[in-house]
Amino acid sequence: MIILKTVRQTSTFGIAGSLWFLFLVTGCAYTPMTVNLAPDTIVSSSDIGNGQTVYLTVQDERAEDTVGNRGAAMMKGAKITLEQDLSAVVQSALTEMLSTKGFLVRYESSTGLHPLLRVDIRGLSYETSTGFWTGGVQVTAALKATVKGESETYENFYRYDNEDRVVVVPGADANNERINAALNDVLHQMMRDQKLLEVLAQG
Repeated sequence: MIILKTVRQTSTFGIAGSLWFLFLVTGCAYTPMTVNLAPDTIVSSSDIGNGQTVYLTVQDERAEDTVGNRGAAMMKGAKITLEQDLSAVVQSALTEMLSTKGFLVRYESSTGLHPLLRVDIRGLSYETSTGFWTGGVQVTAALKATVKGESETYENFYRYDNEDRVVVVPGADANNERINAALNDVLHQMMRDQKLLEVLAQG
């Protein structure tokens, strides 16, 4: 009898715990979320640009405008969208960062102008997955940069991929922070690419 009673209590607690977990998981998951992008544009100053004019163009090549969906147990929750135009945000951020490196940024799109820096946004996504005790929150970002100089062309990919295990669906503030961290990471990877900066500086 003692064993049966113990099992019954554990089972009751397990059901209650499961219901509470389900409530926490789904509580905010069906509320649409808009991300406010605010890239960190602080980079170490340098005179590598030496006043060289760079013609910058940014293209958003993502398949969808949405970033992803909030998780809700075994189903997708509400959509996560961006408050701003992503290409405009990236263009503005790179302009500030390149200026700190000594470059003069212009936006003319003529392919005959050198050096031309084209940045393709290949991804910015937020995905959730479920596990036995925890869920997964995976955030990814990807940029491709192509520099066409007068005598040299250079290209490189910059990727960010991070997964956190969580007990409950993260709130809007936590998600906003995760997505901004992904964008910041790939932008700063680009600004740490010494070869890219050198080709830009050659004109």
